[in-house]
Amino acid sequence: MSWINFSIAKKALNTANEAITQVETVSTDIDAKFTENTVPSPTVTVPDSVNEGAVLAITITDFDPTATYTVSGTLGEFTYVSGNTATCQVKTVEEDTTGTVVVSATKAGMLQSEDTTMVVNIINVPIEADGILSNSDFATFADTNNGFEY
Repeated sequence: MSWINFSIAKKALNTANEAITQVETVSTDIDAKFTENTVPSPTVTVPDSVNEGAVLAITITDFDPTATYTVSGTLGEFTYVSGNTATCQVKTVEEDTTGTVVVSATKAGMLQSEDTTMVVNIINVPIEADGILSNSDFATFADTNNGFEY
C-alpha cells in the first residue's frame, strides 16, 4: 500500500510542478504583454537649477510624434508648446528651494507610461531697491531757433 501512496503522491507533485511552471510561463507572458503595450517613460532634459521667474525650456529627448505628452509639476506654470518642447514659467520663491517637472506619455491602445520626475533647484533672486539718483546742479537751457542754448 505504501508503494501505491508514494506513486500517487509523486504523480500529484509532478502535476503540481507542471501547473506551477505553466502559471510562471503565463505570468511571464502577461508581464511581457504589459511591457510591450506600455508607452515607454519619456526621457526629459532640464537644467539642474533655474532662477525664479525665468522661463524654463523642457525637452523630451526621445519624443514620439504618435504619443501625447502631459507635463506638470511643482516648478511653476507649464505650457506644452509642440513637438518635443514644453515651457515652465518658474514660480517666485522666498528662498532657494526645489520644484519638480513630471512628464508622462500616452498612446492610443496602449497603457500610459510611468511618470518621469525631474527635480530642479529654484534659485531665489533678491530684488534690490532702486537707488535714488538726484542732481541738484541742473543747468538752465532754452529752446531757441538755434537749438537748445545753455
